Amino acid sequence: MAARLLQSRAWRCVGLGAMAAIGPSLKAQSGELVIWGTSDPLLLNAPAGNYLAADAGANFGVGIREDRTLTAWGYNFAGQLNVPSGTFLHVSAGQEYAVGIRTDGTLAAWGDSTWGLTTPPSGTFLKVDASAHRATGLRTDGTLVEWGAAGPLEPPPSGQFIDIATGENFGLALRADGTLAVWDGDPITGILDVPTGQFVAVAAGARFGAALRADGTVALWGSTFGNPALLSGTIRAIDATNGTSLLALRTDGTLASTSSSPGVVPGVFGFAATGPSFRLAIIPSPSSLSILIAAAFVSRRRRQP
Repeated sequence: MAARLLQSRAWRCVGLGAMAAIGPSLKAQSGELVIWGTSDPLLLNAPAGNYLAADAGANFGVGIREDRTLTAWGYNFAGQLNVPSGTFLHVSAGQEYAVGIRTDGTLAAWGDSTWGLTTPPSGTFLKVDASAHRATGLRTDGTLVEWGAAGPLEPPPSGQFIDIATGENFGLALRADGTLAVWDGDPITGILDVPTGQFVAVAAGARFGAALRADGTVALWGSTFGNPALLSGTIRAIDATNGTSLLALRTDGTLASTSSSPGVVPGVFGFAATGPSFRLAIIPSPSSLSILIAAAFVSRRRRQP
């Protein structure tokens, strides 16, 4: 699809799937990749084809294709476009490096090797989250590990966890009981003032944290996270990687953000991610329609009294 202009910012759909009005989900839906928030043609022009997931780094993007192989686009200053072979379940982009989880659960990392960023720990993982110069991994046994950074890292907390996020100089994790844990942060930013209560997902910007409640509301704390009043509607998923604002996916598949620049694009999506230079989302193909509608129906039923 040809590039279009929205609010003086270019955005582009990449792929072969057709647009469809469908319910939201973040699980293995394949579809077109929409990119916005930049006018740089190298960042807008991702390889054609349908995607299962993708992420935005500082000057590059990386995605998982339908066959679960990786592809990348943008600038190759540190080898971040030299993706490894094999099949992957998850990928996360940092400043000029990326980390992926292979289908056997092990990690692969490539790009900028400073501070050991491309030497991830061994073992098997459920999730990995890369920020500018540090990364956090959630092992299959529910424990945490962290690597990278210019200086010594404070060890992550012990215990069982179900979600993770990595900020510029801190780690954020969601315990199995739904409470939050933050470590290695600067108290001046307020990032250590963790909200109480129970949550279902977390995200981290450069200097702020975000946590999603089961009722679809979001808690924000720290500094430089935009305007929370812009997050209208019921939120289903959140992302803020290395940025200064939050990108959110509503339960109806539309997008919301705590910032009007770069803001959001219209449409109904099943996946969304943000980085410091641009944002992206996936419009699921018709083959994913029945799965996503079922997920949306279950979500609505669970919220009924």
